Amino acid sequence: MANGKKPNSTDNNLWAAVAYLTAFVVPVIGPLVIFFIKKAEDENIKFHAAQALILNVAVGGVGIATTIVFMILSFIPVVNIAATCIIMPLLMIGSLGIVVYYCLLAYKAYKGEDPKVPYIEEYARKLN
Repeated sequence: MANGKKPNSTDNNLWAAVAYLTAFVVPVIGPLVIFFIKKAEDENIKFHAAQALILNVAVGGVGIATTIVFMILSFIPVVNIAATCIIMPLLMIGSLGIVVYYCLLAYKAYKGEDPKVPYIEEYARKLN
């Protein structure tokens, strides 16, 4: 209370963590719903929901772009085999990395820390 802010409660931290974890169930809709429902309640929840929303949109955009590139490469006979052997394992490792990153963000948000996603944090602050 020394800096004028109210301390984070466990309930608020839980909502901040849920904003990240909804990426697995309803990717964009989950953080958006939490953003609009809880934005008047706590700035921390609002920030994490905005950050999760922007991160979901960015990950979805990269996923769509990767799928388009992969589909284009699949029409070229020789590149098709190379693309499958090289790109598919990279996509699996990248997807696993995204899952781990979302879980790490949710864990840190639940613990009351303020995890910041590089480049996305500044846009999330603008939504606040």
